[in-house]
Amino acid sequence: MIKVGDKAIGFEFKKHEKVQKILAMTTSMYYLVGTEGTIVDINQENDSFMIEFSDSATHHPKVVNYHWWYPISKYLEIQREERLNELGI
Repeated sequence: MIKVGDKAIGFEFKKHEKVQKILAMTTSMYYLVGTEGTIVDINQENDSFMIEFSDSATHHPKVVNYHWWYPISKYLEIQREERLNELGI
């Protein structure tokens, strides 16, 4: 499972609806795909977690915010696929 303080990589996802929060990709988020940040908050009820990226993560002028919410289920799916690929399964 994930926890606050873990490192995480920004990733692309489709619109994700859970309970009270709708997660969707923003222009800034696309520029952070593949960039490492730190998990700073987790909301299990809404299946989401926040990654905070350092100011130096990217200097693209369209990046206006350095912390974004991502869906936990999609992140865990990506991690699972990466581990299976590493094992050759």
